[in-house]
Amino acid sequence: MYTNLKNVQVVISLLKQHNISKVVISPGSRNVPFVHSIEQDDFFTCYSFVDERSAAFFALGLSESSGESVVLTCTSSTATANYLPAIKEAFTSKCNLIALTFDRDYRKLYKMEDQMINQVEMYREYCLSSINIPIIKEKDDLWYATSQINEAFLTQLHIKNGPIQVNVQVDDFGDFSCNELPKYRKVNYVNEEDFFKYQDGFKNKLSQFNRILVLCGQDMSNDNDMIKYLELFQEKYSSVVSYDDFSIARSSKFIKTLSITESMHIEDFEQYAPDLVITIGGHIWSFIKYKLRHVSDNFEHWNISKYAETKDAFNSLTYYFNFESKIFFENIVNCNFISDKVYYIQWENRVNNVVFPRMYYSNFYAIKRLLEVIPENSLLHMSILNSIRISNFVGTPYLTECYANLGTDGIDGCLSTFLGQSADISKFSFLIIGDLSSLYDYGGFQYLQQPNQRIMIINNNVGSEFYNNFGSYIDTVDDFIGARHNSALKGITEFNNVDYLSCRNEKEFEDQILKFVSSNEKPIVFEVFTDASKDTSILQEYYKLNLHSDFNIKMKKVLKKLKIIK
Repeated sequence: MYTNLKNVQVVISLLKQHNISKVVISPGSRNVPFVHSIEQDDFFTCYSFVDERSAAFFALGLSESSGESVVLTCTSSTATANYLPAIKEAFTSKCNLIALTFDRDYRKLYKMEDQMINQVEMYREYCLSSINIPIIKEKDDLWYATSQINEAFLTQLHIKNGPIQVNVQVDDFGDFSCNELPKYRKVNYVNEEDFFKYQDGFKNKLSQFNRILVLCGQDMSNDNDMIKYLELFQEKYSSVVSYDDFSIARSSKFIKTLSITESMHIEDFEQYAPDLVITIGGHIWSFIKYKLRHVSDNFEHWNISKYAETKDAFNSLTYYFNFESKIFFENIVNCNFISDKVYYIQWENRVNNVVFPRMYYSNFYAIKRLLEVIPENSLLHMSILNSIRISNFVGTPYLTECYANLGTDGIDGCLSTFLGQSADISKFSFLIIGDLSSLYDYGGFQYLQQPNQRIMIINNNVGSEFYNNFGSYIDTVDDFIGARHNSALKGITEFNNVDYLSCRNEKEFEDQILKFVSSNEKPIVFEVFTDASKDTSILQEYYKLNLHSDFNIKMKKVLKKLKIIK
């Protein structure tokens, strides 16, 4: 019989799946749901030590002699503090101790709760990782707990030796009504050696999936070999390689799914959902990741990265390949499979039918026109968020190097980042930036000095993203949320050796755009004044035109709920 507390169940399930069996136990109440569950499970070998300090050193000795990870567990409060000397020793000697500390609901801390101290990261300096597992009340809590525990165990078992802390909140003791321990999702670690050893098994596993979606994240390299291997992968397996303008690989043979996923209802997206997602490269900007989270129960996720990052982005990660993604694809395509391309054709047909609204003077118009005339082999930096969104919808020229501060997705610092990137290169360098982003980073303009530098400022006198999201129902959006203003950026030319252009309508824009993209003795700032309402309208029109509000899809979902169809 096991505890009915889900967060404790997750700990036990993943200890078993990661083959961690030795547990040193000190008496107490807060850890009873864990202790009584494992003492009846033949998988675990349990040792009893009343004093927590001695228990921790005993666990240290077990780990040193066996080379295995050893769990030590006790009740809450000062009992946990007694583990510190042994954990410090384990950190120095690189022994794998797991301090499984049990805690009360964090919301009761400093609220006169008995036997409660701040246990979170209490051994911070001496642990590879310290994770805090909440009481599981909803699906996202389970996602968080599963991901955090897997990542902590993988770090210790496969990446770096040393102690870790897993702090588990227990609000009550529950009961022991669970006859069979649920098997929670394990993340499997695969290094390069294991991959080569079992690659035939991975090839066969891949061949059994009918709808593989490869998401290419951000990367500043341009590797033709990687593109070749991904193209071969798409040919041989039932897959779609999805990219955006910041991706690790760009090819006309890949599918730019982001052009329509932001428009799709989840019922529509379900028709295009994968049964396996493979993520490579850095940060993935595309909004497809949010759609995938709605259908995460229906697919596996494999992440391939040379960095020690599991990236359980969708609550479905099952394999983490810890090596260069190029090694994976170079070898996995050496097979005799040939795809039927059904999944590829499905996505291709949808993306090829993207419809653009009738263009009128707006931020959409200005960005689209710039990308139509931008010189080949330019550098293009885009600020958060409409600059990125619209540029990707339109599509940048293939040989353009595209960048954005995607990791933090913040509007501050875009200008300075661009100026740093373009300070010592001779190629044309363009920045598309909004007015608020420019005002945030105003001091950076002092480094606008190179004649190849070009900045297009879209000035609609408000934070456009806030206006898009809230302008239709928050009457005061202009006051503080969108920070409406009446500023123009022309003043930068007064202290910089800069040429300044501006426009307020389509004719003026067309009169200036070719000068903006041509050679010049000075850097150029082109301030494009637009109307926020029109900017929002044309974006919403794009969404509406590409929203397949299919009655049959909606009816199918209703019938499934009524159990009339499967």
